[in-house]
Amino acid sequence: MNIGAKFNGRWSRRVSWIALVLLVLALAGCGGDGDGDNDKDDGRTYRIGVISGSDLFNSTIDAFKAQLAENGYVEGENISYDVQFAANDAEKMAQFSQKFVEDKVDLIFTTANTAAAAARTATEGTDIPVVFTFVVAPVETRVVTDLTRPGGNLTGVRNPVDVFVGKRVEILLKIAPDVKRLWVPYNPAYPTVAAVLAALRIDAPTLGVELVETTITAAEDIPPILDAYEQAGDPPFDAIIIMPDLTVQGPASWNAILAYAQKHGLMISANTQSQVEEGALFSYLSNNESTGKQAARLARQILEGIPPADLPVETGEVFLVINLKVAEDAGLGVPNDIIGPDTVVIR
Repeated sequence: MNIGAKFNGRWSRRVSWIALVLLVLALAGCGGDGDGDNDKDDGRTYRIGVISGSDLFNSTIDAFKAQLAENGYVEGENISYDVQFAANDAEKMAQFSQKFVEDKVDLIFTTANTAAAAARTATEGTDIPVVFTFVVAPVETRVVTDLTRPGGNLTGVRNPVDVFVGKRVEILLKIAPDVKRLWVPYNPAYPTVAAVLAALRIDAPTLGVELVETTITAAEDIPPILDAYEQAGDPPFDAIIIMPDLTVQGPASWNAILAYAQKHGLMISANTQSQVEEGALFSYLSNNESTGKQAARLARQILEGIPPADLPVETGEVFLVINLKVAEDAGLGVPNDIIGPDTVVIR
């Protein structure tokens, strides 16, 4: 027997086995797609400028930060946030955007159309990326040029209310089939209104509903309008729909609308979950938290080197929120076929 050959064969097999183990360990250290990667240890701290266009979307910002933390971008360790609250003030949004450009942040994150537009203007000619959320009709409002390949330095998650506004009317009629006249207060200058109103004007007549439109220029316009309706007698409409218009959703206008509706037993198709919690009948809308998480995935890809121009604009997930107590108090039944597994039911 050739002992040397036998030894060399065993040693060769052992070396091969060790090499295989080392290779497996090296590959494991690299991680797959990095979804669970919490080792952002390149020594860099990323700076994110955040513009809250409206307090309605502050939970979106929380979800954005939480999702990035899950992906290894931990506040206080390797990422910092400069969060500015504009409270629907377009001038403040422009100022915050310019500040972030001067600070040379790594990325700007925004909520609402006006904030996205301000960031787009301020970052023009720079390489600062912008990720937006709750932008309605982003192409029509000129936030991006294309949904699939947005171009430039912006991408984000759109609010598809202009696509599904007719669905809100359908749901309203399933719960309150006697509705024939729908009050639509809105500010025609607000950037989201044109696209949504155009779709509503198409869908409502096909559903047998007349739109009673009222234009305003400020939230403070609503209370005197409702006072005039009160003086005239019965409301000239059967229900109310809240547009994705922060003028109508400001405290002065929303509180007046809710009080008037409750006094006259009018159902409200709301634009936010908080409005349903406060007394509107329902809303069919994008979710704040899931939208924030979607935006965080886009931001992460950008921070890791993918240009925003190559990242398609995503569509926010849509779900139903319904206040059963409001329906029951009005003597209305809620058909089982409109309540799904993702429906948020308020009792």
